[in-house]
Amino acid sequence: MGITSMKSGSRFGWHNLRHSLATFFGSSEIPLSTIQSMLRHAKPATTARYIHAVNSKQVEAQGKYLEAIKVGKNGKEAA
Repeated sequence: MGITSMKSGSRFGWHNLRHSLATFFGSSEIPLSTIQSMLRHAKPATTARYIHAVNSKQVEAQGKYLEAIKVGKNGKEAA
């Protein structure tokens, strides 16, 4: 089940969010074993497939997004 309209033709659902989360954590230098535990994968190789390479511009964009929604590095709302 996706979170977009079936009529829109785009495919975006919970599985995409899992890949996004793994990629975000991977680019934030969170250990693979921690990400594996969070995603409840039995094998590290499965988790590694969820983590996609990002370049410095993408990491910069992540930071701008977190700043825009007022989330600090500790996961709490920024003051």
